[in-house]
Amino acid sequence: MPLTVREKEHWKQRIEKKIDKAVDEIYRKEGKELKKTLRQEAEERAVKRLGLQSYMDKYRTLQDRKSALKEQLSKLSDEAAKPFEAEGNQSRYYQGGHSLIESVVQRERVEAEKEILLESDAGRKVLRLEREREELADTIWLATSPVQIRSLWKDFTALVTEEPTELQKQAMTYDPAESE
Repeated sequence: MPLTVREKEHWKQRIEKKIDKAVDEIYRKEGKELKKTLRQEAEERAVKRLGLQSYMDKYRTLQDRKSALKEQLSKLSDEAAKPFEAEGNQSRYYQGGHSLIESVVQRERVEAEKEILLESDAGRKVLRLEREREELADTIWLATSPVQIRSLWKDFTALVTEEPTELQKQAMTYDPAESE
């Protein structure tokens, strides 16, 4: 008897939890600071690749100055307000900025993280597990589909020259789902 959509979703969620646990275990084995180091190195690569190093240095310097000035202003305001017993007197500043640049750097950082992960066995395993997670819904449907869908899937992946995941390869070997 074929699985219902609800059952397929249940198994997808269960397997995702196992994948998350396996990824966390890899990071734990490789060291507590691996994620942080990975993110920092990836951001450095992204900023460098985008030619934004000078901009980011200036931006950070100005942000540090802004924070220092904001702190000084807050202290000054607090001191001036003491005689009047004002509480919670906080100034609000417009936080304009470089959200476009941040989003561009973020996209590039994600790609740089993948490159860095490819440089180690543990990183390659993390990437394989993350790809399995991304493809999990398709994998579950493929494992529980009739032969026609499997054949279509096989033709499609060949057409787009995309290699099926390990779980998808395994799913193709299961007996096809029974027709209702």
